Amino acid sequence: MVGGPIFSWRSWPYFRPALTAVVDGLVVRGFSARRSCITAGLNRSTYLKHLRAEPSNRAIRRTIVADYVCLIHRQSGGTYGWRRIRAELLDEYEMIVNRKLIRAIMVEHEIAGVPRASAFRNPLVDKRTDTDLVNRIFTADGPNKLWLTDVTEHPTKEGKVYCCVVLDCFARTAVSRSFSTINDTALVNRAITQAQRSRQRDGATIMHSDHGANFTSWGFSENLSTWDLTPSLGSVGDCYD
Repeated sequence: MVGGPIFSWRSWPYFRPALTAVVDGLVVRGFSARRSCITAGLNRSTYLKHLRAEPSNRAIRRTIVADYVCLIHRQSGGTYGWRRIRAELLDEYEMIVNRKLIRAIMVEHEIAGVPRASAFRNPLVDKRTDTDLVNRIFTADGPNKLWLTDVTEHPTKEGKVYCCVVLDCFARTAVSRSFSTINDTALVNRAITQAQRSRQRDGATIMHSDHGANFTSWGFSENLSTWDLTPSLGSVGDCYD
């Protein structure tokens, strides 16, 4: 009915706590109880009854839990989140508290834990890339059609040594290799240059590699362009590539 009450008497018990909270908020901000009740649409006698009523067991328990939550958070140096606080309540005080209550109390008291550093996961993991010209078909119908390259690490008594190898898929033989104590773009560029100088190519050659920093660098791409090699990158985080 247009112009009728917002809620009926049947729904009154559900709205009363909310209206009471509205009046409490207005009174805290300096408004009179009478004016606050009129604004919220709450009977003043109902509000006075609310003020004189004794707190329920649920409200008392919430207050006690809130004190312990704030205490644990303060003792942790402001680092504990709701999970650690919940575990501390159970271990130290033998209190079984629902996680929703702990989170609500933390929001109410404006406290929060220090978030953990999320583990980085490359969004391209297990996904094909636009420049993958091989698609895991590591065969060729002739020499110098498909070259593969990768860097391996070898520990020695004097430190680590990195080796970059260029492999011809047709004969499964190493075309070139380079060594260095630093795993950088210069290492892979030397291997590519040696491979180019050791072979007489008469057509297009695909240079396939992974998404390592060496093979996605600007210097590596420029070196491939210099020798007229076609770059190809495999999928990310995939042992089969």
